[in-house]
Amino acid sequence: MKGIGEKIRKIRNIRGYSQEYMGSRLNMSQNNYSRIELDQINLTLRTLSDIADVLEIGTQELLNFNEAVLDRKSTRLNSSH
Repeated sequence: MKGIGEKIRKIRNIRGYSQEYMGSRLNMSQNNYSRIELDQINLTLRTLSDIADVLEIGTQELLNFNEAVLDRKSTRLNSSH
């Protein structure tokens, strides 16, 4: 699942979670978790599902995450005030 690490990192940052927090919730070291975000580890579907659970997002939403869509929604929400 190449390229998923960047999506995970962006969602983690949106949530305000540290790599240390993610690693502890996933029962792995911060270093190993970092390797996930750098796409240096091939994820199993189970690990992907666990990450999605910690990030409070559906697995399919995680796979389909698109920052550009998020930015457009945010802009519309901010301009409606």
